[in-house]
Amino acid sequence: MQGNNSSINERYKQTLPKIKLQDLKRDVESRFDVVLTSHIHFVKNSYDDRNPNYIFDKCWEFLLKDNISKYLFTYFNNPLQLNYKEFVLLFLLKKLKQTGINYSPKINITEQKSSSCFKELKGAALILSVHNGFAFTARIISDLGLNVTTISSDPFISATFNRSGILNPINIIKNDIYCLAQLSKSIFNGDIVCCNIDYAGPDGVYNYISPVLFEFADRFKIPLYFARFDVLLDGSVTINIKKYDKHSRINKKPVDDFINFINSSPDAYRVLSEGAFSRQ
Repeated sequence: MQGNNSSINERYKQTLPKIKLQDLKRDVESRFDVVLTSHIHFVKNSYDDRNPNYIFDKCWEFLLKDNISKYLFTYFNNPLQLNYKEFVLLFLLKKLKQTGINYSPKINITEQKSSSCFKELKGAALILSVHNGFAFTARIISDLGLNVTTISSDPFISATFNRSGILNPINIIKNDIYCLAQLSKSIFNGDIVCCNIDYAGPDGVYNYISPVLFEFADRFKIPLYFARFDVLLDGSVTINIKKYDKHSRINKKPVDDFINFINSSPDAYRVLSEGAFSRQ
C-alpha cells in the first residue's frame, strides 16, 4: 500500500511546477478531491474489508500524513478557519457520503467537568459554539433523549445533521427577525438550544462573534454553556463544555470568555472578535 501511495504522490508532484499559483487557488478543491477519491477507490479495491470504520481509518491515516494534501490545504478557501485535522474530517466525511459510505465520527467526553455539565442538563439551556461543518453538540444532547433546538438558515442543515450522526429530530428556528421570539418558546418548553454564534464579515471569513445570545441568556436568566471540539490524531472528536458563571468570569464581557475558551485548544486556529450582528 505504501508503494502505491508514493507513486500517486510522485505523479502529482510532477504536475506542480506546471501549475500557476492562481490556477492552483482556483482549482484546489477539485485537485484535493482527485487525491482523496483515488485513495478511497484504492482502499475499497485493495482490501476485502468494506466496513465503513475501516475505510475511514485508512483514508484518515493517508490524509494525515500526505504532504500533497497538506500543501493543497494551505491554498483552500477556509471561511470557517478550520485547522488541518478539522478540514480533513469534514472533507473526508462529505466524500464518503457521496460515495455511499455511511460513517459517523466517534465522539469522546473525556473531561470530568464536561461530563458533569452534560449530567446537569435537565431543563432549558443555551450551548454556544462556532461553526465547524458539524452539529456535534446537537448530536450529543439528542442522544441523551433531550429536546434540541438550533438556530440556522442553512439550506443544507439536514446534510450537516446527517454527517454528524444525528438520529433524532432537531427543532430548527430560522435565523431571521423573528428568531428570538421563537427561541423564547423553545426555552419555555425546556429545550436545549445549541447554536453557533460566529458569523462572516465582508471577506466571507467567520471571524465575528454575535453578542445577541449572551444578552438573551443574561436577561432571562438562562443557564449558559460554551462548547469546543478537538479532532484527535485517530480522527475521533473530543468535546469540552463548560458552564459560564458571570461571577467567576475572567473578562468583563462573556464574549471574551467565550473566545478564550474556543481558542484554548492546542490546535486553535481562529481569529475571533466581537461583532455588532444585525439581521437584514
